Amino acid sequence: LLLCSSQLLDDSQQLCEVLSSCQPLVAIKRPCRARPEEYDQYIERPLSGEALEDEKSGGDVPEYAVCVRSSLEFPQPRDININMMPFVIGQEESVPETYRHYWPLVEACGIESSQNGKIGFLTIQETMAEAGTSQRRAGLHVEAPNVLLKNAGSFVERFHQWGFSEGKCRRGGLYMASNVARSTHIWNCSLRQPEKIVGIMGDVEHLRETLGEGLYMDAGELWWLTHT
Repeated sequence: LLLCSSQLLDDSQQLCEVLSSCQPLVAIKRPCRARPEEYDQYIERPLSGEALEDEKSGGDVPEYAVCVRSSLEFPQPRDININMMPFVIGQEESVPETYRHYWPLVEACGIESSQNGKIGFLTIQETMAEAGTSQRRAGLHVEAPNVLLKNAGSFVERFHQWGFSEGKCRRGGLYMASNVARSTHIWNCSLRQPEKIVGIMGDVEHLRETLGEGLYMDAGELWWLTHT
């Protein structure tokens, strides 16, 4: 945002038009391209009422966060810490033997057989976390980072989506589980045009108030989520 004498400049205005008469010119960095009053229009929430019935009759019901299993039993920790290790979906032998004791949790995801032979990515983190701290990345974010890359002397914005979910129940996306209750906060919604609403490296902390309460994962629950 650009402010000139406490007045917000319009997006159509050019700096050369205002610099000669504007003192001082103040720049305010926004967390994303969208303005705060526009946030809600980029959030897709589950259908309800008549809209839900219409969608059911067509066969597909949009869900953006689904509890797939509960009461999962985790292996005894061995201080494993791997991030996005590639493996072949449906092929247990593609997982190194050191981590193969986690294969029952992979099977618990119930991934469609049509995905067999494709590449998935496995993350296991058994490190200790002090009370009140995050074991992994803290703050509200999505698995679709918005990054700035340097190219030929200038910075170029790139948007990448992990999981490539289609916004329908359990197509693409990612699976997540924890053995610590109320350690992960999730929302059953998705972001349309995420390149306009998502901040750098997937940050969406600026949407917390607009999103509402959300829900906490319980210990032993396995959830499927969209990447946004």
